[in-house]
Amino acid sequence: MRKDSSRGQEGHVGLPSGDDDVWIDGSWYPPDDPDFDGEDFDEPLTFAPVLLPTAAELMVAAEGSTMVRQVQALLIWLNDGKPLGGPHKLRPTDLQSLAVAMDLEIEYEAGSAWRQVTLALEWSRAAGLVKTVKGRLLPTKASGTLRRKPLELWERLFGKFEQLGPQFVSRARREPLESEFAEGFEEVWDNLMIGLYQDADMPVPLELLDEIAGEVVEFVNPFAVRGPRTSPRHPVIRRGTGQALGALERLGAVEVTEANPDELEAIKAATGSSAPDIRLVRLTPIGVWAAHRVLAGAGANVLEVRQVADLPVAEVARRLGQASVDAAGVGWAAWVAARGEIAAAAQLEQALCEADSAALRLALTAGLTQAGRAGQVAALRLRSKGGLPGVLLTGFLIEQGVIDPESVTAEEAILAMTDVLVAALDDGAMIEMLSEGSVPDQIDMLRGIARSGHPDALRILDEVVDGHPERKVSRAAVKERMRLRTSGTG
Repeated sequence: MRKDSSRGQEGHVGLPSGDDDVWIDGSWYPPDDPDFDGEDFDEPLTFAPVLLPTAAELMVAAEGSTMVRQVQALLIWLNDGKPLGGPHKLRPTDLQSLAVAMDLEIEYEAGSAWRQVTLALEWSRAAGLVKTVKGRLLPTKASGTLRRKPLELWERLFGKFEQLGPQFVSRARREPLESEFAEGFEEVWDNLMIGLYQDADMPVPLELLDEIAGEVVEFVNPFAVRGPRTSPRHPVIRRGTGQALGALERLGAVEVTEANPDELEAIKAATGSSAPDIRLVRLTPIGVWAAHRVLAGAGANVLEVRQVADLPVAEVARRLGQASVDAAGVGWAAWVAARGEIAAAAQLEQALCEADSAALRLALTAGLTQAGRAGQVAALRLRSKGGLPGVLLTGFLIEQGVIDPESVTAEEAILAMTDVLVAALDDGAMIEMLSEGSVPDQIDMLRGIARSGHPDALRILDEVVDGHPERKVSRAAVKERMRLRTSGTG
């Protein structure tokens, strides 16, 4: 696993910054990046804390897994063993009998049924649930126990998924890339899991997962030459990745949905394709749990949100600032509970005074929300002192019903909004946030930002000039930037 995943965590699934960037263990790297040489893989990846499901939720998910039920049916059907009709192959009559035991409608979906039977059989073999002895397929000792423990069986199957690469390419392997995909599948899955886990709170376009898989195959085997990133994805990569994710969907580790119109436009912009695959993939809660355990076992820096309770306040803000809103709320609640509201509010107040970035201030404000009345008192104290922490907390105090919105001055409001936009800028989402308003409102906002006195106002204007899709808004940003620079405050 690679040492720096920060680039992979910016924006949506770490979109590449250049057409030639390549994906390696959780990050997009330019080919001329000094880190691209493959050295310095020793430092662990660091991920945002995640919210893990309860034991009861895990059990329900495991019991509801299609693949778990099919493997259980296979083990029951196998009983004391079945003769093989060839190397690692069941006889046709036994395959049909097994398909019936797995409750597959052979007469209507024969092709699909045979693929599902084969996948369940090979997955069981990889998981050490069945074995071949003297021409017979036999259950192993471990299978008897695991068959009656759905969650343990589910985790065993997930843990051996990396061995299934040959199942996701044609057996004939007519194209060299099929062998390279199958042989490099362990690395492919490692990187797909990282990509899905680090964006556990949002769906990932299948197009980008295809691209990650292709980049990994090419990195593992430089002779697996494909076209540049702007060319169509190789059908072997697309088919292999799609079948692998389909198997995980049957296990219940991922869910696959379709992009809405806005998401589809974002996929087109990210991939440069006019007709991209519309499917989106995300880990299910049990999938997040399993990936979390795998990554922790590999030495990655992963946390369940409640584990932040033992960390210093600045570290909690940094880690939870990367997490989803729901996960961050649970994490801050655990941190406050470990100290008590009064002590927690005092630490948050001090940290807000010392915070040197808009993102850190915004993350710390989320902590005050969990500190009850003590958090509100601390926020009032900071507001009375002025400065960026004070104005940022104005919105918090309004949301908490502590102050009247009418008491907020226009200057306070624009300075607070500017600080929020700076935090969004650091997260790659500033243009999207600004664009939520109408064009006239955005232009008015830019005028206010230029006059706000915020130390990072020029950064916002630069970003709007360079990256805003609406010409009127970008031209207004040019004017305000010029005015700000000539005034000597930019």
